[in-house]
Amino acid sequence: MKEFIELSGVSNKSFWKGYKKIIQNLKVRGDFGEFSIIISKIINQLNLKGEVEHLANKIINLAREEGLLSGRKPDSIATASVYMAAKILKQRVNQRKLAEIASISITTLRSRYKELSRMINKVQDQINQIEK
Repeated sequence: MKEFIELSGVSNKSFWKGYKKIIQNLKVRGDFGEFSIIISKIINQLNLKGEVEHLANKIINLAREEGLLSGRKPDSIATASVYMAAKILKQRVNQRKLAEIASISITTLRSRYKELSRMINKVQDQINQIEK
């Protein structure tokens, strides 16, 4: 997406506003391929284990099923999924470095991480109720 924005000459803010409207109007749930590529790039730059990448992709799949991807920048959700996966697997990751690699703010990383955490907790609660 960044490459497209640079080549199109449209402002970053205008592009993402339009992108969000298109996604919402078409009721598209996000392109998994794009998330997977972003996750791979981040994993490689941080030299994290493959299991972190695998779990981050699973988190993205769950977020898609829960409708969390719509209207959000893929970079921010992908970055937050990497951060969450690394924390779950007890891999140390510096938030500032992670945000810098993904070209997002630390605040955005933390916001998306909180959204993913709430989603995971909600799904876990649903599973617990089913098991009762």
